[in-house]
Amino acid sequence: MLRTVRKIYLRNIDVNASSPSQTPINPKNFIYFTFSGTTQTFQSGYLGITDSTIQGSLHIKSSLLEHPLLTKKILLTLTCTHAAHWSVGETHVRKCLKTLDLAQTLFTSNAHQVLNDCEFPFVFQLPSTAVGSFKTDACKISYQLEAKIYRKGIWYQIFPLKKSTYVPVFWHAFPTVGMYQPITQSNILNSKYQWSFYLSQTHITPNEEINARLNITILKPHVLIKSIEYGLKTYVHAKVHANKFLGKLYATKTKIESLNFINEHNLLIRVPENVISTTNGPFIRVEHKIKVKVVLSGTSNIRIEQPVIVSNAIPAELLHTGNLLLTKN
Repeated sequence: MLRTVRKIYLRNIDVNASSPSQTPINPKNFIYFTFSGTTQTFQSGYLGITDSTIQGSLHIKSSLLEHPLLTKKILLTLTCTHAAHWSVGETHVRKCLKTLDLAQTLFTSNAHQVLNDCEFPFVFQLPSTAVGSFKTDACKISYQLEAKIYRKGIWYQIFPLKKSTYVPVFWHAFPTVGMYQPITQSNILNSKYQWSFYLSQTHITPNEEINARLNITILKPHVLIKSIEYGLKTYVHAKVHANKFLGKLYATKTKIESLNFINEHNLLIRVPENVISTTNGPFIRVEHKIKVKVVLSGTSNIRIEQPVIVSNAIPAELLHTGNLLLTKN
């Protein structure tokens, strides 16, 4: 089977770009969504840790129309779609899976009624198995709110008036005590060099700085250290055809050169703001690794990998397991 590696641009769905409160009201856009209260997102709660909901209001400004709006039903749906595409030879493959389909009837009547200016609050409970949204050039996980207004007339029943907006959803991982404990790897059996690698934690969040340390002892005089490359790497897979590989990209990468006479190296890993969260959905899987590559002359290179969990930050008051407060070293 041909493996196709695509360059991935890591970016979460922009909250401000999909913000319905930014949309001007005009006769061509008399239906719009707003957030709940003073929040700047539809999502409340911390998905993955606590109950999380999608809530807001649907507004209909019938006064902006030239003719009365007659309707007998308004239906609101929340869907989650996993989509991916790749190439096998000259064949382009697209796969799409709908993992969530919730519906609420906001208005219903036995007969068509004139709909004046109105507001319909709504709340959708997200299942605990839901995952965060993101988008790359090879795949995406997206949530969409869609309102359907069934107006008077046979064609209006078949083709209802629709209004939709994308909803960013953020996933959070509850860090265990072990995720905030240092982890060490080592290799002392090689006859030409020995190394040990230290990582401060395995649970990381966007905009965070992670401390790592690499110790290298050269045992042969002809072996030289040429450079060290390290960073956080993201892997995206689709769960079809034995976990189809969709792409990989360094979310952050640093290179250090001219290190022949230095044995201990402090590696500071800065996690970018737009890094995708770790995802284990029914169709798309995203994993992360801290990777270190030491380029040597006179022998084979050193390669180190350490899996990590990436999720959005949570408030300090939620960082409890029983009576133990989780703190970073």
